[in-house]
Amino acid sequence: MRVFVFRLQPVLEHRKNMEEKAQCEFSAATLKLRTEQTTLTALQDEEILLGAQWRNLAVQPAKAPDFGLYADYIKRVQQSIRAQAAVVRTAEEAAERKRSALLAVVKERKMLETFREKQRLAYENWVAGREQKNLDEVSILKFKWEES
Repeated sequence: MRVFVFRLQPVLEHRKNMEEKAQCEFSAATLKLRTEQTTLTALQDEEILLGAQWRNLAVQPAKAPDFGLYADYIKRVQQSIRAQAAVVRTAEEAAERKRSALLAVVKERKMLETFREKQRLAYENWVAGREQKNLDEVSILKFKWEES
């Protein structure tokens, strides 16, 4: 009996390689997104800390230049937060694109694997039918030989 050979096996292997590549790209995009979100969270925490320091400075006797420095620095941190939020949005969009690409590649691979399985089952049924036919012929010949 011959072994089942899937004619599209090279295509399936290529799809598996594409899936691995897409998985790596998605992982990299997800890691970048997490890094950018961590940076944004750190900036937001710094803004909260600066606000608390600003309120403490208002309670204590302080010089006007100190208030000006804090105000300028708080504005700079807020600008950084807005810029970082844009970076996070961009990273989220990139991660979503990579996820969609990964899902498409997985879908294509699974389609080919399903096709391969159907082809294998059809081949096994064909082989089983052929074997049954051969067994039937042997039985008929044996029966005829025993009769004579």
